[in-house]
Amino acid sequence: MMARISIMAIFLLTFLFQTGCATSPEDQAKVEKMAGKDLYTQVNMHSFKGKAVFWLNYQIDRLIPVNTRVSVDDVSGAGVTFTIKETGQTLKLKNKKKHSGLSGAAWASKHFGPKPVNLGKFPKKVQEAIALAKAEPGMSKEAVIIALGYPPAHRTPSTDSPSWLYWRNKWNKIAVDFGSDGKVKQVRD
Repeated sequence: MMARISIMAIFLLTFLFQTGCATSPEDQAKVEKMAGKDLYTQVNMHSFKGKAVFWLNYQIDRLIPVNTRVSVDDVSGAGVTFTIKETGQTLKLKNKKKHSGLSGAAWASKHFGPKPVNLGKFPKKVQEAIALAKAEPGMSKEAVIIALGYPPAHRTPSTDSPSWLYWRNKWNKIAVDFGSDGKVKQVRD
């Protein structure tokens, strides 16, 4: 089993270097750590037509909750193919580097991790909002990221920004505004 994982990691690294998608030792390490392993989603994600999760993480279709156990099957410059362990459904976490600013491996590391997220550190009301994939006034930036995913970097270049832009679908957006305390002040449709 270990030899199979090592061969898979070498194959993935070779592919990434040949396609010019892996450019740093950090990306190499991320690929090696993810390939063939069981991981947990670190944010809520939504599938699109049951096939993919886009870098915009459209807030439609089926919710893949934070802490869902998955296996990462493939990592490339365009994204990550993963399987939900409970259902066997295979999806692709798609990435556009020009919008996310990250390679496929770096993008994947923001969405998958070796341990479940500790939701117990949040108040019950915040936990409920996360479970519903909603941003609510009073939530921290960390809680919003878990609830809605990372804001697309091409419209929210930094999570230090006081306003984050998300897409509900192709036509509708929501803005999450933060106060000086770093907590959600309002959510605008």
